[in-house]
Amino acid sequence: MKRHLRPLTNVLMLALAAFALVAIGACSSSPTPTQTPSPTLTPTPEPVDVLALLAASADQMARLQSFTFRVTHNTGGTDLGGDIGIVIEEISGTVARPDKMRVQMLGKVRGLAVDLEVISVAGETYVSNPFTGTWSSVGASINPFAFFDPQGGIVDIMATVEGAAYLGDGTLEGEPVHIISGSISAQLLSSFLGEAVGTGTLEADV
Repeated sequence: MKRHLRPLTNVLMLALAAFALVAIGACSSSPTPTQTPSPTLTPTPEPVDVLALLAASADQMARLQSFTFRVTHNTGGTDLGGDIGIVIEEISGTVARPDKMRVQMLGKVRGLAVDLEVISVAGETYVSNPFTGTWSSVGASINPFAFFDPQGGIVDIMATVEGAAYLGDGTLEGEPVHIISGSISAQLLSSFLGEAVGTGTLEADV
């Protein structure tokens, strides 16, 4: 019986010795040093040259063959005068050189909301009746919107904003834009609203 226990004892001792070596090896191994995170540098954005941005915008506007635009009043509106007495609150439209234009005007007549559209193609101009929705042709000589030159008006506005301040970037109808605030002459809006705008200075976001 003793002859059988001795080899088994030797095997157990060898196994225990091997386990002890493994344990000692594990205890004696040096711990992995903790990596010190490197600081991430946040780039400082370069300040926007507002005047250069406005000049570049005016130059691009002057070169465009087609564009869309929108002019809104924060409060009130502009009375176009005449017998109807339409007070315009918003103008938006599409212009294509040399002779195509579609403009929508939203406003009020005696407190009632109206939607007026103007289409001009090759010198022929059509105006929708804000009450019936029917279209009427008006000759170029009596076109009440003969003053309308949104492209020239936008170029003038871009070139003459006073006290311009950069408000940041954003989106307008899904397109990225720069937003600039400043003062403009009310007469610069005459290309959108005619002489009804009068005189004075307006605060505007462009």
